Amino acid sequence: MAGTACGRFDSSTITVNTVPMQTRDILLEAGLRVFSRHGYRHTSMSMVADEAALSRQAVYHHFASKEALFSALVESLQERAHEEVAAALEAMSGASLPERLYRALIVQHEVLVGDLAGSPYAAELM
Repeated sequence: MAGTACGRFDSSTITVNTVPMQTRDILLEAGLRVFSRHGYRHTSMSMVADEAALSRQAVYHHFASKEALFSALVESLQERAHEEVAAALEAMSGASLPERLYRALIVQHEVLVGDLAGSPYAAELM
Protein backbone atom coordinates (compact mmCIF):
# COMPACT_ATOMS: atom_id res chain seq x y z
CA MET A 1 0.00 0.00 0.00
CA ALA A 2 1.37 3.34 -0.98
CA GLY A 3 0.77 6.60 0.82
CA THR A 4 0.25 9.97 -0.79
CA ALA A 5 2.76 12.78 -0.56
CA CYS A 6 0.81 14.05 2.46
CA GLY A 7 1.25 10.72 4.22
CA ARG A 8 -2.41 9.85 3.83
CA PHE A 9 -3.56 6.58 2.33
CA ASP A 10 -5.70 7.23 -0.73
CA SER A 11 -7.26 4.06 -2.15
CA SER A 12 -10.74 3.00 -3.18
CA THR A 13 -10.77 0.19 -0.62
CA ILE A 14 -9.28 -0.04 2.85
CA THR A 15 -9.38 -3.20 4.95
CA VAL A 16 -10.13 -2.81 8.65
CA ASN A 17 -10.42 -5.93 10.81
CA THR A 18 -10.47 -8.01 7.59
CA VAL A 19 -13.70 -6.33 6.45
CA PRO A 20 -13.17 -4.17 3.36
CA MET A 21 -14.52 -0.63 3.70
CA GLN A 22 -15.13 1.50 0.66
CA THR A 23 -13.67 5.00 0.72
CA ARG A 24 -17.17 6.46 0.55
CA ASP A 25 -18.18 4.59 3.72
CA ILE A 26 -15.02 5.72 5.49
CA LEU A 27 -15.83 9.31 4.53
CA LEU A 28 -19.40 8.98 5.78
CA GLU A 29 -18.20 7.66 9.14
CA ALA A 30 -15.58 10.40 9.38
CA GLY A 31 -18.20 12.98 8.39
CA LEU A 32 -20.53 11.82 11.14
CA ARG A 33 -17.77 12.16 13.74
CA VAL A 34 -16.69 15.61 12.51
CA PHE A 35 -20.24 16.97 12.12
CA SER A 36 -21.02 15.68 15.63
CA ARG A 37 -17.98 17.42 17.10
CA HIS A 38 -18.13 20.71 15.21
CA GLY A 39 -21.65 21.07 13.82
CA TYR A 40 -22.58 21.58 10.20
CA ARG A 41 -21.52 25.22 9.94
CA HIS A 42 -18.05 24.72 11.42
CA THR A 43 -17.20 21.50 9.56
CA SER A 44 -15.02 21.70 6.48
CA MET A 45 -14.21 19.11 3.85
CA SER A 46 -10.57 19.35 4.97
CA MET A 47 -11.59 18.36 8.49
CA VAL A 48 -13.43 15.32 7.13
CA ALA A 49 -10.40 14.38 5.01
CA ASP A 50 -8.13 14.63 8.03
CA GLU A 51 -10.50 12.54 10.17
CA ALA A 52 -10.64 9.86 7.47
CA ALA A 53 -6.86 10.03 6.89
CA LEU A 54 -7.56 10.65 3.21
CA SER A 55 -6.76 13.49 0.86
CA ARG A 56 -9.18 16.35 0.15
CA GLN A 57 -9.18 15.12 -3.44
CA ALA A 58 -10.57 11.77 -2.26
CA VAL A 59 -13.37 13.59 -0.42
CA TYR A 60 -14.24 15.70 -3.45
CA HIS A 61 -14.05 12.65 -5.70
CA HIS A 62 -16.96 11.16 -3.77
CA PHE A 63 -18.84 14.30 -2.70
CA ALA A 64 -18.98 17.52 -4.72
CA SER A 65 -19.65 19.66 -1.65
CA LYS A 66 -20.20 19.65 2.08
CA GLU A 67 -23.93 19.73 1.37
CA ALA A 68 -23.63 16.58 -0.77
CA LEU A 69 -21.64 14.81 1.96
CA PHE A 70 -24.18 15.78 4.63
CA SER A 71 -27.09 14.71 2.43
CA ALA A 72 -25.45 11.34 1.77
CA LEU A 73 -24.80 10.94 5.49
CA VAL A 74 -28.46 11.57 6.35
CA GLU A 75 -29.54 9.15 3.62
CA SER A 76 -27.12 6.53 4.93
CA LEU A 77 -28.43 6.89 8.49
CA GLN A 78 -32.03 6.63 7.31
CA GLU A 79 -31.20 3.54 5.25
CA ARG A 80 -29.49 1.93 8.25
CA ALA A 81 -32.48 2.77 10.45
CA HIS A 82 -34.84 1.18 7.92
CA GLU A 83 -32.74 -1.99 7.76
CA GLU A 84 -32.50 -2.29 11.54
CA VAL A 85 -36.23 -1.66 12.02
CA ALA A 86 -37.03 -4.32 9.42
CA ALA A 87 -34.75 -6.82 11.18
CA ALA A 88 -36.24 -6.01 14.58
CA LEU A 89 -39.79 -6.42 13.27
CA GLU A 90 -38.92 -9.71 11.60
CA ALA A 91 -37.57 -11.00 14.91
CA MET A 92 -40.87 -10.03 16.58
CA SER A 93 -43.22 -11.60 14.04
CA GLY A 94 -45.48 -13.10 16.73
CA ALA A 95 -45.76 -9.92 18.81
CA SER A 96 -48.81 -7.67 18.91
CA LEU A 97 -49.03 -4.63 16.65
CA PRO A 98 -48.51 -2.13 19.52
CA GLU A 99 -45.41 -4.05 20.67
CA ARG A 100 -44.02 -4.10 17.15
CA LEU A 101 -44.70 -0.39 16.60
CA TYR A 102 -43.08 0.47 19.92
CA ARG A 103 -39.99 -1.59 19.05
CA ALA A 104 -39.79 -0.03 15.58
CA LEU A 105 -39.83 3.47 17.09
CA ILE A 106 -37.17 2.57 19.65
CA VAL A 107 -34.85 1.04 17.05
CA GLN A 108 -35.30 3.98 14.67
CA HIS A 109 -34.61 6.44 17.48
CA GLU A 110 -31.47 4.55 18.54
CA VAL A 111 -30.07 4.61 15.01
CA LEU A 112 -30.94 8.20 14.12
CA VAL A 113 -30.21 9.79 17.48
CA GLY A 114 -27.71 7.39 19.01
CA ASP A 115 -24.79 8.50 16.88
CA LEU A 116 -25.39 12.12 17.86
CA ALA A 117 -25.86 11.49 21.58
CA GLY A 118 -23.71 13.86 23.56
CA SER A 119 -23.03 16.17 20.63
CA PRO A 120 -23.63 19.83 21.40
CA TYR A 121 -24.72 20.12 17.75
CA ALA A 122 -27.33 17.34 17.78
CA ALA A 123 -30.24 19.75 17.28
CA GLU A 124 -28.48 21.48 14.40
CA LEU A 125 -27.74 18.18 12.70
CA MET A 126 -31.22 16.69 12.98
